[in-house]
Amino acid sequence: MESGNKISPDSTKKEITLEKIGVKHHYDSQDIDSFEGNNNGHWNVTEVEPIKITNVQTWFRWVLSWMIPGFGMFLESFIIFSTGQLKTIWKSAYPTCWSASKNPNCPNLVKCNGLFNGNNAQTVVDGYCNSDGTYPSDTICDEGVLDSISYTEFAGIMLGMVVISLIADKLGRRIGSITTASIMLCGAVFMTFSIPFFGLNIMFIWFTTAFFVYGFGIGGEYPVSGSSAAERSQQSSPSSERGKDVALTFSLQGMGAVVGSLVVTLALVFTSQSAPDCSNSSNNEAGYDQKRLEIVWRVVYGFGSIMALMVLLYRFFFLKESEVWKDMKNKQNEGKKEQTGEAKTSSSTIFGAEKELKYDLNNTWELYYVSFRYYWPRLLATAGCWFLWDVCFDGNKLYSAEIFGKMVPDGNLISINLYILLNNVIAWLGYFGSAYVIDKGWCGRVRLQLLGFGMVFILFTISTVLFDSLPAVALLSLYVLSSFFGQFGPNVTTYVSAAELYPTPIRSTCHGISAFCGKSGALFATILFGFFSVNQIFLACAAVAGIGFIFTFIFLPNTANFNLIENDRYFEAILHNEEAEYQGECRNPKYCSNFEIWRGHCKNYDPDYYERKYIYKDEIALENVSLNF
Repeated sequence: MESGNKISPDSTKKEITLEKIGVKHHYDSQDIDSFEGNNNGHWNVTEVEPIKITNVQTWFRWVLSWMIPGFGMFLESFIIFSTGQLKTIWKSAYPTCWSASKNPNCPNLVKCNGLFNGNNAQTVVDGYCNSDGTYPSDTICDEGVLDSISYTEFAGIMLGMVVISLIADKLGRRIGSITTASIMLCGAVFMTFSIPFFGLNIMFIWFTTAFFVYGFGIGGEYPVSGSSAAERSQQSSPSSERGKDVALTFSLQGMGAVVGSLVVTLALVFTSQSAPDCSNSSNNEAGYDQKRLEIVWRVVYGFGSIMALMVLLYRFFFLKESEVWKDMKNKQNEGKKEQTGEAKTSSSTIFGAEKELKYDLNNTWELYYVSFRYYWPRLLATAGCWFLWDVCFDGNKLYSAEIFGKMVPDGNLISINLYILLNNVIAWLGYFGSAYVIDKGWCGRVRLQLLGFGMVFILFTISTVLFDSLPAVALLSLYVLSSFFGQFGPNVTTYVSAAELYPTPIRSTCHGISAFCGKSGALFATILFGFFSVNQIFLACAAVAGIGFIFTFIFLPNTANFNLIENDRYFEAILHNEEAEYQGECRNPKYCSNFEIWRGHCKNYDPDYYERKYIYKDEIALENVSLNF
């Protein structure tokens, strides 16, 4: 080899390493962090600068940056939470369907015989009742159909969490987002136009089917929005603010609950349907005008349909693909081309992309295998804690029926919904409280979740012991506090942690698995608590919150200030069968759970690992270049 072609001193090492050989960091094209070459030809990570809010315009842009991606969660709570409130309205609008076995508010308005716990009509209404004096079949509903509304909601949400999370990992966050919005729009429109052409029972069968479709879209929104929020934060904010960004995006769920309660309440005010009026002969057996109450619930779902259309249009025309996911996919495709000899240029990484990949992530079963094989302790943290929290959350909802029964003994619809609105506003403040402290060094994800579970444990324990003796106002205070600490704790942290603890290629999938387990907890509570007394429900929720506290302490890592790119570096080592050699930040005890520390997962941490790795790779690369001169 001629001397003129030999490798020049260190000053040329950087140029040869980066441009001739292509030995550079696997994630250099991401906007998350910029990678700058130093004088030694290696790469340093430069954190993104925090957004500086200097005027109204930058503040407005900052608000939109987390509000717009969170509107899917807004739609989730707006429709799902409103449906819980609307069930009370359905009982008043369709008493022969929803309250046929109970005593009516207005016995004098009973039109036919055979329903309402033996309260027969004083005078059978001719032309309306059957020939034998009983209610016509098109006014009566099957109890199984009404019960199925909740169960089909759960089924749709859980299925969507699994299916659409896979779509988001395979086809991208943008496709996943458009898919969820399209499905939600279809479901909301069909719910709005559930018409009783063939009777109330058929109408609610139609509604139940539409609710399943809507739930399917909502289920996909959890993993897609969580993954997108975490990756968007990587591109625009430093790691020290990521938790706040994701939590603020999730706070749109709380906003949706508040707006839903407000719309329901205002609709009741405008239709003048606040309390039963037994003196009006045109009212139904519950004392309400059925047509006006129909306006109320159709306006709510119609408003949701309009918002779903706006979200879909925005995502279709303006939403861009996650740069983090796109870069990962490009590198994945380049790696396959290198293995088959089709690549025009090398995309070698610090772990050696020239090696054959150990797993094919395009195979769904291998993707699930990798998720469970290497990340099962973290799935115990995210999926397990989410399951336990949703059991408590469902108990909290059951709590509300008892509270409002004592606060509003006359069943005034506006009063009940105003109390629900108050609770939702205070709970919404919990989201912002979480966003404020979640990235603080003295708090973080683990301590915040421990606080939330601990407070819920205390509040449910008090409710168990003192429920029968406490006045209604005190019970309302306990209920509102439990709602606040649910959001100022596990409801937010389970969502955030599931978006942070996994690498980009399986982030949406693992978030979907975690959310699926969470919704399983809600379904479990709905079924099981139906056999419990009120005190037993409170006791069970207190016990579950205590278990959640223990699970958090053992299994949940703290990812405050953790750079998510480390998840991808570790995952790359797994794919290239170099997991045992990895000694980077994912092995740092600071970012490990107690369980990971106890099992020895984090004992090999080396703060100088990357420096040694880069030097080794650069030396090998330079030797290979020398052979070509």
